[in-house]
Amino acid sequence: MASTTQKRQPKQTNLSDDVHSQENRHLSSLLSSLSHIRIFAMRRPKPQCLTKENWLLHNVTSTTKEKWCLQFIYQQFTDEDGESPSEAYWKWAENGWNDSKPHRFPLGRKAGKPLYSLWNGKRLGYIEARKTIYAPLYAKYVEQTDAYKKLNDIYIKYCCGDMNDKQKRPMALLDFDGWDHLGQGYSLEEVIDKEKPKMGHAFVLAGLLENNLFWLSEPEKSTAEELRKGGELLKDI
Repeated sequence: MASTTQKRQPKQTNLSDDVHSQENRHLSSLLSSLSHIRIFAMRRPKPQCLTKENWLLHNVTSTTKEKWCLQFIYQQFTDEDGESPSEAYWKWAENGWNDSKPHRFPLGRKAGKPLYSLWNGKRLGYIEARKTIYAPLYAKYVEQTDAYKKLNDIYIKYCCGDMNDKQKRPMALLDFDGWDHLGQGYSLEEVIDKEKPKMGHAFVLAGLLENNLFWLSEPEKSTAEELRKGGELLKDI
């Protein structure tokens, strides 16, 4: 059950009906509430109970994160000092920003590990870059889209509304870089601080829908969440 896997190293996988079936959800405090959004790995086996009749299933796969990848500084894109971004980097990044065609892996799947991310002249580590670049920028812009507004309406109506309990269903987001964090006993705050598995944008969507801006620190986090309750968008906060 979910409670027995809470302390294990998380994996990019999906757990089974033993955890996610309606009969067993009460065994996990994270899964017992429908306000918590489930996230599943798109290309991994999924629980048999995960059907459109029983769940609010939404495929949120996207290539949006490719632009974030252009902030990565790889060894091959450094000057003679082995750290500073070279002219070749700036040319590569500019071409990427101007390319309207999506490339999920701008340097290919075997690009290696970047040295750091460059943002406003600062060199950020992997986790720090998630919190400073990836999550806040994606949240700010996706929140303004019609697709997000539609998803939010569905979440409020079927997961948080006052309708008969029999009509309520859990919401599940499917993502290439998603993984069953709730089934493995991890909160969103814990997910963002782990290098592995990867944190796909489905986690940011879940945070927006739940109004849990888990990439922010206090007191900024509580202030922004309270303003969003009043209808403010992140772009105006």
